[in-house]
Amino acid sequence: MRHATTYRYSTPVALAPHLLRLSPRATEGVLRRAIIVSPAPIEQREELDAYGNTITRVTFGSTPTSELHIESTFELETRPPLAPLVGASIPLPWPNPGAVDPGVAAFAQQPAAEVGNDPVAFLNHLCQSIAA
Repeated sequence: MRHATTYRYSTPVALAPHLLRLSPRATEGVLRRAIIVSPAPIEQREELDAYGNTITRVTFGSTPTSELHIESTFELETRPPLAPLVGASIPLPWPNPGAVDPGVAAFAQQPAAEVGNDPVAFLNHLCQSIAA
């Protein structure tokens, strides 16, 4: 993947520090990545933000420039999504009915029925129902 942005200024400007969010989230699937900035910054360092995302801080000297070019390239190893479960209707394992609050059981049975008791679809639908 490649992303490039070029800023051109009508008159030379001094560049302020920049915070770049152009890197994929740090995972085992990142094979390589690079951020190239021109004009070359006097400092370029990577950090993790509070959410675990890679950010790149760049600081420039005082020499004015009429152009700023930022290019991010990376290569990811991707995997196909989990294969759907075989069988359109797999019964959900319900615990002993006496051990579950009847209101909770009723709440869960409705979304299960709406998705044909498919476990993955049930979990997605249940999460959406709880959020709503």
